[in-house]
Amino acid sequence: MCKEGMGVSHALFPRFRSGKHLRGAIGTLHIAVDSQPPLIKPRFTVVVPRKVAPLAVDRNRIKRRIRGLFTTQAVPLGFIYVFYPSKQVLLISHQDLKKAFLQLLTQKT
Repeated sequence: MCKEGMGVSHALFPRFRSGKHLRGAIGTLHIAVDSQPPLIKPRFTVVVPRKVAPLAVDRNRIKRRIRGLFTTQAVPLGFIYVFYPSKQVLLISHQDLKKAFLQLLTQKT
């Protein structure tokens, strides 16, 4: 079950094969068109596999850091965003993470 604005249902994941895939130093951002009417907030989720961060504490820290950055950015509605981070997210400072995330969001493919 998804909360309004955050989270993406697992049923929507097959749609990402046809969407955009933006690669950056801190991970990969998958963007797909949302078939539902736009909500007040964009739909966004962070997927952190155990291979990236074996400890649950680190996986949760990565999710909090990325969600915090995403909620402060102005991104267009009508899209679903799924972010797959790399191990680099835990190692870099907040300022560097913010720069890398902005570069990823503004990338053109």
